[in-house]
Amino acid sequence: MFRYSRSNHPNFVKLYHQAEQFYQNLPLIKKTRRQKRLFFVLRVTAYCATALFLFLFLFAAINFLQYKLIYGQAVSGRNSLTEAIALIKIGDYKNASIKAARANADLSSAFANLQQNEDSIVVKLITPIRHEVGQVKVLVGAASMLAQSTVIATSFGQELTGLLENSKQLTYASLTKEEKRRVLARLSQSAPELAGIKANLSLAVMNLNQIDYYGVLWPFMDKITEIKKQSILAIDVLDKFAPISQVLPELSGYPNSATYLVLFQNNDELRPTGGFLGTYGIAQIDLGDITRFDTHDIYHIDMPVSEKLNIAPPEPLKQYLNKKWYMRDANWSPDWPTSARQIEWFYQTENRMLAPKDNINKFDGKFTGVIAITPKLVTDLLELSGPIIIDGQEYNSVNFVDLLQYRVEKGYVQLGVSSWQRKEVIGRILSELKIRLLNLPVEKWQTIFDTLTKNLAQKNIQMYSNNQAVYGIFNEQGWTGSMSQTTGDYLMVVDANMASLKTDRVIDRAIRYQIAEQNNELHSTVIVQYAHKGQQADWKTSKYKSYTRIYLPAGVTIKKSNGCTKPIEISSELNKTVIGCLVEVDFGQITTIGLEYDLPTNMVEAVKKGDYTLYVQRQAGNDIKDFTFDASFKNSIKSYNPVGLSVQWFYGNRINWQTDLLTDKLFTLTF
Repeated sequence: MFRYSRSNHPNFVKLYHQAEQFYQNLPLIKKTRRQKRLFFVLRVTAYCATALFLFLFLFAAINFLQYKLIYGQAVSGRNSLTEAIALIKIGDYKNASIKAARANADLSSAFANLQQNEDSIVVKLITPIRHEVGQVKVLVGAASMLAQSTVIATSFGQELTGLLENSKQLTYASLTKEEKRRVLARLSQSAPELAGIKANLSLAVMNLNQIDYYGVLWPFMDKITEIKKQSILAIDVLDKFAPISQVLPELSGYPNSATYLVLFQNNDELRPTGGFLGTYGIAQIDLGDITRFDTHDIYHIDMPVSEKLNIAPPEPLKQYLNKKWYMRDANWSPDWPTSARQIEWFYQTENRMLAPKDNINKFDGKFTGVIAITPKLVTDLLELSGPIIIDGQEYNSVNFVDLLQYRVEKGYVQLGVSSWQRKEVIGRILSELKIRLLNLPVEKWQTIFDTLTKNLAQKNIQMYSNNQAVYGIFNEQGWTGSMSQTTGDYLMVVDANMASLKTDRVIDRAIRYQIAEQNNELHSTVIVQYAHKGQQADWKTSKYKSYTRIYLPAGVTIKKSNGCTKPIEISSELNKTVIGCLVEVDFGQITTIGLEYDLPTNMVEAVKKGDYTLYVQRQAGNDIKDFTFDASFKNSIKSYNPVGLSVQWFYGNRINWQTDLLTDKLFTLTF
C-alpha cells in the first residue's frame, strides 16, 4: 500500500496524505464510534481533572489552616523566648521562667505539627515542598532547643535568687555569710544544669547548620545567622564556666577557707614565668570573701636568710646573676607548675629560718595553691572598677604600672614610707579593687567573668593547686601555664632579664619560624629579633641582657646558630630540647639571633602520611605582637587552620601566617 521514494528514508509527507485518504474511505459508522470513544475519554479526563482540582483545593485549604496554626505557634514561641531572655538580663527569673515555659510549649507544638504534616502524601511526593517543610522543621526544632535551654537557665536562676532575701540588691558584697554559703553550695552543684543547657544549645547549632537558605527561609538568613552566632558564644561561655563550677569550692573557700601564696610578676623585668617576683602576698578566702590579703617585698624574706641559706642556682643564674638561689629567682622554669612548687618550697624553707622579729606576717600551714599574676590583670580590672585613690594618688588602667613602679622605687621616700613597707601599697590597691568588684551589680558579672577568662588565656593569671583533682581541671582548661607535651612540632622562646631594672618595657620582639621539606627532611629556622627603643640609662632602663632559651621538640638535630653573645648551650628539660643563648642589645640597637635544625624522623613520617602540626607557646608576660610562620612542603596543602586574616598568602604547597603571640597558637596542615 505504501510506496517509498528512492531515498533511503521514509517519505513522511506522502505517508500522511495516504493515511488521510484511508480515514476518509472508512464507513460513517466507524467514524461515529471513534468520535464517541474520543468524547468519553475527554469527559473522564475532565471529571478527573475537576476532582483533582477539588482535592488540591481542599488539601491546600486544610494545609493552609494547619500551616497558619504552625506559623502562629512559632511566632508566639519566638516572642515568648525573646521576652524571657530580656527578663533574664534584668534578673527577673520568675517571669522569665513563665515566658520560657510558654515558648517551649508553643515551639514544641509547632515542631510536632510540622512533623505530622511532613508525613502527608503530597509532601512526601512533591520534592520541593518536602524540602521546604523539612527546612522549616529544622529551624523550629532549633528554636525549640533554645527554648529548652532557657527553661533550664531560668529555673536555675530562680533557684539561686530564691536562696537570697528578696529585699536585697543582688551584689555579692551585700549578701550575708549564710546566703553566700547557700549560693556557693548551689553553684558547686550546678554541673547537671550547665551540661543540659550546653547540650540543647549544641543541638540547636547543629540544626541551624543544616539550613541552606535557598528557599522560603532566605529572607530570615541574617536573623538565623545571628541566632547561631549567639548560641555559639553561649556554648563558649559554658565551656569556660562549667569547669569553674567544679573548682568553685576551693577557689572561694567553701566549705573550708583556702590560703594562697600569690606572686606578683613584673613583666617589665621579664623572667621565665612572666616577670621578676618582686612582691608576694598571702590571701585567705572564706566563702568568697578575701579575709586576709597582705603583700610584702620579696627581699623581706630573702635578705634575712641570705647568710643561712646556701642553695646553688641553675647554671645560667649562677653565671650571669647570683651565686646563690633565693625565692625571688625561683621561677626559673617557664613551666608554672614546676616553678610554683619551687617557689612554695623556698617560702616554707626561708620562712622557717626567719627570726621572730622578721616574721610578723608568717603562714606556717600548707598553701591551697600558688597563683601568679602580671600587671595586665590589674589594669583590665581597673577598667571595670574605675580609678582607685590611695594616699591621694589616683591609680587607673592607664597609669597603674608606671605610677606603682615609681611609688615603690622612688616615690615612697617623699611619702614618708619606709623602704621596708614600700610595697604594702600593692595589697591596699588590690583590697580596694576587690571591694569595688564585689559591689558591681549582677549585670556586670558577665564582664568580670569575660575579663578573667581572657587573662587566664593570656597567662596573666597562672594557677597551681596542691589538690591534684583541682589542678587537673585547671590544666585541662589551660590555666596552669604548663609547658605543653605535644607529639608534633613545638616552639617556645623564653627570655630572662639578667641585667635587672625594667628594660623589657622598651624592648620590641619579633619571631619568625620557617619550615621546609627538603630531601626527605624537615628543615626548620627560628629567627628572634630584639629592638631596644631606649635612648639612655636611667633608674628603670639599662643595656638589655637576656638569657634566652628556645624550647624545641626532643630529638632535633642542630645545624647552625648565630647572633648569640656566647656559644649556645644545648640541654634537655621537660621532654624538650633546649637551646640556651646569651643575648645583649644596646640602646637604640637591633639584635637578631638565628637557629637552624632538622626535626626528628617521627615528624617527617607524619608529614608523609599527610599531617603536620605546630604548637607555639607564649611566655607569660612577653607580649610578642609580631609572629610569622612560613611553611613549604612537597605535596599540596589540602586544608589548614587557622583560617582568616592571619593567612598572608597560600600557594598550593606553601603558606604564610602573620599573627601575634598574646596567646598560645596551634597550626595544623593536611596534605
